[in-house]
This record gives sequence, C-alpha cells and structure tokens, in this order.
Amino acid sequence: MAFRRAAIVRRCFDASADLKVTQKHKASSAVLFDPKDKWPALDLIMDTRSLITRSAWLTMLFTGFRSINVPTLTWEQVDLKKKTITLSEMKNGLSRTFPIADVLIEALTLLPHREGYVFPAESVDFHPEVSRAGG
Repeated sequence: MAFRRAAIVRRCFDASADLKVTQKHKASSAVLFDPKDKWPALDLIMDTRSLITRSAWLTMLFTGFRSINVPTLTWEQVDLKKKTITLSEMKNGLSRTFPIADVLIEALTLLPHREGYVFPAESVDFHPEVSRAGG
C-alpha cells in the first residue's frame, strides 16, 4: 500500500512537469535582512531593567528555545568556555547541544550567580519546576 501511495505522489510531479506547471527554484544565498539594521525587539530587550529578565529574553532570541526551556535552564547545562547550552529534555525527548552567540555569552557572564537555575524566579512558588512538583 505504501509503495502504491509513493508511486501516485511521484506521478503528480511527472504530470506537473508534462504540463509545464512547475518552476525551478533558484538557489539563493541572499540574506533576508541587513545585519547592520537595528532589531526593534533587541532594543526593547536591552531596555529591560532586570538583568535576569534581559538575559532570559536574549537567550530565547538568540537560541530559539521554547519558553519552557528558558526558566528551567540550569548552570549545569551552560558551558561558557565552550559557548554551548545542552538541553537534556527537549520536546522530542532527545538531548541536544546548541552553540550560543557572543552577545548571549556576555549577558550570561554578567549574571551574579553560577549555581542552580540560570534565571531564578522572584519567588519559589513561581518557578515552573517547583510549581509542577506541587510546591
């Protein structure tokens, strides 16, 4: 059955080629934005008073991490010397190590602590891990 479906899909491309409906996409190495331009989001983040909040937003912006991964990030997962962050429990259940940008290294270096959570909450009850565990 799977082979039959695959054959049907392949024929769709053959039919579109016969009808000259398809277009070949040219490979483009064009940058979609000018790196010299200011990023409005970055300006807003840099205007944030709280060093911890600013660093958390920079982490999301420069890594693409989901919002649940940032507040649960611990210093054991961060390697400032190797410039990496390792997420051990991603959504798909796999572990992965991500390179991090120099701007993020600078922000993380300014944080006043190096143990426990990278971005500790104002109160213990607010932190996602504690909330899930029932306080």
